Amino acid sequence: MRSFMLTLAAIAAISGSAAIAQTAPKAGNVIVSSDGKRIGRIDRIVNDAAGQPSTASVIFDSHFVYVPVSTLTVAENGRATTSLSRKEVAALR
Repeated sequence: MRSFMLTLAAIAAISGSAAIAQTAPKAGNVIVSSDGKRIGRIDRIVNDAAGQPSTASVIFDSHFVYVPVSTLTVAENGRATTSLSRKEVAALR
């Protein structure tokens, strides 16, 4: 019984990490604003001092803007939606 529970825990851990890997924003993903407008393609993900993703660097209206990763939701197709509007993203310049 114990080995069965350990096996289930291992499977859950593996499938959970795979889901996280698929939904984490990455370079090349397209970001769309909360109002459905295209923001741009992620150039790179910038990590904080602890090594955790903090912002996504995107070229927006010929300038780099840094969209907080905490505002992003990534769909299975790789399209990322930010909770920010296009106007709020423009203010990040």
